[in-house]
Amino acid sequence: MADVPSEQLDMTPPLPRTGRVAFYLHHRFHAAMLDPVQTLVDERVDTIRSGDRGTIVEFAPDVLVIADGGVCDLFRDDLPHTLIVFVRHGFASKHLHQVYAREPDFVCVTSAWVRDDFARVGLHPRYQFWVTGFPPVDAMLAARHEGRRPSAVPLPDGLVDGQPTLLYTPTHNPLLNSVEVLGDDWVDRLRRDLPDLNVIIKPHPVLPERDPDLLERWRAMAARNGRVHIVDSHEDVYPWMPLADVLLTDASSTMFFFLALDRPIVAVVNPRRFEDDASFDPEGQEWTWRDLAADVSAVDELGTAVGHALAHPDELADRRAARAGQLFGEMADGRASERIAGRILELVDDAEPGRWIDAVWGAQSTIADHRAETAALRTEVAMLQTSNDGERSARAAVEADNAALRARTVDLEAAVATATDQADRHADADRQLAELRKTLPVRASARIDRLPFVKTIGRRLFRRTP
Repeated sequence: MADVPSEQLDMTPPLPRTGRVAFYLHHRFHAAMLDPVQTLVDERVDTIRSGDRGTIVEFAPDVLVIADGGVCDLFRDDLPHTLIVFVRHGFASKHLHQVYAREPDFVCVTSAWVRDDFARVGLHPRYQFWVTGFPPVDAMLAARHEGRRPSAVPLPDGLVDGQPTLLYTPTHNPLLNSVEVLGDDWVDRLRRDLPDLNVIIKPHPVLPERDPDLLERWRAMAARNGRVHIVDSHEDVYPWMPLADVLLTDASSTMFFFLALDRPIVAVVNPRRFEDDASFDPEGQEWTWRDLAADVSAVDELGTAVGHALAHPDELADRRAARAGQLFGEMADGRASERIAGRILELVDDAEPGRWIDAVWGAQSTIADHRAETAALRTEVAMLQTSNDGERSARAAVEADNAALRARTVDLEAAVATATDQADRHADADRQLAELRKTLPVRASARIDRLPFVKTIGRRLFRRTP
């Protein structure tokens, strides 16, 4: 199935109405990714949206749409002929792409660059990538594409219209997020530098589950300061983005999708991230794309960084534009939902729907064979490496023996030189003693010969100074 440009999508409903498409709501916040697509697909086929696995299985859909790539195994056994489409819910890696990009049959990506980047590191779905865009940012991208201001939720009570607004969106991983770094009084500190700032806090949906007392601490902080609004953790974050003049985040995917607005971003760096082997991926865009934001590593830096971002919103505009180009590419027209819906309907409306199952399983078999071949080659390389390591160890042992022999030879040569020098000295002393005898009377010479240590004394008396 080739990529379909948005202007060529045909959404005209065929008759009769056929097919079944299910949308699995694994988390409430996945509605932002699933609902826009379901609304369009529902005009043509029977659909359901449910967070209950049994309900999905009983519905027996032709296509299952998910926003969490890790749930495929929940359905494969009971729905072997159902095609699974993954629309994704984030862009940060956190070592999840290795699973999420491989298990679904079709994976929606935001741009051709993202598709190619997956391929670069050897990641591929069971059958095909779909270059579609990302439904939750459709409204923001469409407004920008059409040159108008994006719509947003109404400004909450307590916040002052016309004043700068900060949106804070921490992720859920404790060693990657900014909660510990900023502490429980970061708004107090921020207000010392920016007393007129509105603050909106939108935690990741999983965050309160991992830190049940966090919301109470934040509410206490909000009560101390005023003009702070805390959004329900399960609510959709995207309609809140247009209210913000600056985004404060950490390793959250919100930093990438905020690029749709081209507004400044301040990103907190957790110094303990290296301790999280499971989720810290130094090659993930959440760390390699930090040039799109102003980095902060301590709460004392926050006021200066936010104030500077508000005063100079265009400072990193070139970097943001470059990253937005990679992230959205030609899909920045706000029609991602239409593209995904069109692709799904192509699967459902196909005159030979079974061919997609055959294609997927055939591709999966080919991929499995390729992976098996790759694994075998890696094993062979490892064995050769082990053999080479053994040979290197043997060579190293021989080199060590040779070095020891060379050192012993040097020691022996030094000993021989010392012995030779001593022999020369003894011979010289003997010659001088003989000369001494010639100058003495015969009786004195005979007496000297009878002395027990005469030679030794003579050598000491007449030895040559080296």
